[in-house]
Amino acid sequence: VYGLHFTAIFDGQSPEEKSSEHQRRRDRNNDNSVVINSTYIAMCAEVCEKYFFDYIIAPEEADMQVGRRNKTAIAICRDSDLIAYGHQVVVIVDSYIHSE
Repeated sequence: VYGLHFTAIFDGQSPEEKSSEHQRRRDRNNDNSVVINSTYIAMCAEVCEKYFFDYIIAPEEADMQVGRRNKTAIAICRDSDLIAYGHQVVVIVDSYIHSE
């Protein structure tokens, strides 16, 4: 896209250690939140293939995989975890649908 190299990195299997945190988030979220599950990730991977974008499905959470690739690249994510991995540019996006 416009001379930029784009690689999408998606979460794989959720680590067992975070199961209680994921349950807490599911309980807290309301109907307006975007649910990212294996079906959603498979759909995104299909779109990447169709439009020739590189993508990776990480073995577990994508944060560590992103941190290993290029710490100076722009990373777009839903939280600030990448900062802990030393990423220099992190854009945090809202994961909720807003209606006017």
